[in-house]
Amino acid sequence: MQVWHVGRKEWVEKDLELPSPARKPLLLVPKHWARPSLLMPAGRCYETLVLTFVQEELGTIDPATGKLTGHPNKDTLKQRPKYKRGRPTIVRTTEEAQSAGADLVDRFRVFVDRKYGRLADEKLKQILRD
Repeated sequence: MQVWHVGRKEWVEKDLELPSPARKPLLLVPKHWARPSLLMPAGRCYETLVLTFVQEELGTIDPATGKLTGHPNKDTLKQRPKYKRGRPTIVRTTEEAQSAGADLVDRFRVFVDRKYGRLADEKLKQILRD
């Protein structure tokens, strides 16, 4: 399989035997990603990034304050068919943002990283025991 070689900074082929307890697939997740619930669900992405991006596109920046003005509020946007909640809206808006030079996926990662710090080892052990 391909693995990342840190020293060479490239993907390399390597033979590996992955654990499979009871002959079932095992998903290995970095410890700092472990949470009792999803941190990046579609609804949160829609509310925090998709609608915010649309507001930025439809509004203007006040040169005196640097604040966004003249944009519809999120409740108004949700009523518009083009921006109704759902996967098609998230995908379309993310692609439109990408074309405009904005990476909504990266923005969402940054949002989640700032809002949710890593779990302490003891807290993670407690969650795994429950």
